[in-house]
Amino acid sequence: MIDRRGFSLIELTVTLGVTSVIVGALGSVFVLSTSALPGSRSALLADDRTRMAWSLSRLSDDISQAIGVQKATTQMLVLTLPDRTGDDVSETVTWAWGGTSGDSMTRKQNTDPAEIVLANVDALNMSYALESRTPLSSGPAGNGAEVLLASGGSTATTGTLTVASLTSIAQTVPLSFPSDAHRWVPTRIRIRGRQSPPNDGSTDVQLRSTVSGAVSIGTTVLFSTTVNESSLSSSGSWLEVAVTGVPLLSVNDARRISLMLAHRSGIESMRAFVESASQRAGTDFYTGSASLNNWIATADRSMVFELFGRVISEQPAASPSHQVVAVEVRISTLGGELRTSMPSPNRPAVIR
Repeated sequence: MIDRRGFSLIELTVTLGVTSVIVGALGSVFVLSTSALPGSRSALLADDRTRMAWSLSRLSDDISQAIGVQKATTQMLVLTLPDRTGDDVSETVTWAWGGTSGDSMTRKQNTDPAEIVLANVDALNMSYALESRTPLSSGPAGNGAEVLLASGGSTATTGTLTVASLTSIAQTVPLSFPSDAHRWVPTRIRIRGRQSPPNDGSTDVQLRSTVSGAVSIGTTVLFSTTVNESSLSSSGSWLEVAVTGVPLLSVNDARRISLMLAHRSGIESMRAFVESASQRAGTDFYTGSASLNNWIATADRSMVFELFGRVISEQPAASPSHQVVAVEVRISTLGGELRTSMPSPNRPAVIR
């Protein structure tokens, strides 16, 4: 016999209750998962915008320090930067994008492997604000030979002035340039001095730019090096210092310069020969504290010194050059599009 008995009312009630709980749970999971998607996308877009801003900040930093532009296209920028590795050789930095949506923007320094700075770039366009100027070309043969630019005192001078903890010596002197000079750079300093017992001191020899006013010693140090008192003789000798690391200076901006002997260590760091005589026009002699920049002018005195340099004579060239004033950057990624202008304060010239 076939059993045709169905579910009881209790069984149906229990089954419907369990089914309702399961369906409700599944619905909650679905609602939570779908509501979470917009937030995840927002976080993804925010992260992409952050990476884009960081990448453009690095590009802007390189552009602001550039001293030359080797190549400039819409998708590649090759810059010459000052030495960053300590080998006295400038750096070549290349920023590039492949040109296809999804390619990475990369940065390469010298021969190092290219670094991915920003991945998945949809578009990159760089344009350039240029400024034309007439460059200066080199003058006649022999241009740039070392010459004597300034001197003071006499080698027959026997009077000295002690450089000690509270007594430094400074002197501003006019520089003598040829009429066709445009730029110059100091190369060598010679100072007459002798030891001051116990002969264990050291002195900072500095060149500083000058400023207008009653006290014309500048605070901008162009060159500084430390010399030991032991390099001098007890009776007197020339202290010779090679000047390095000073960029080319305009003769219009630096027709006077300050030479300073500042105490570094020891009770007395040296005795500099100082002549008591009338000085040339435009020459000022000072004693005081280099650390406090507190100086007293002293009339009719001069250190016994010689300052040498190279003078560059130049004349206008026929064809103008182009200098980069700013780089306009437009970049698009998943996080959106960003446009910015990056100034180039050094006005680097574009190499054609």
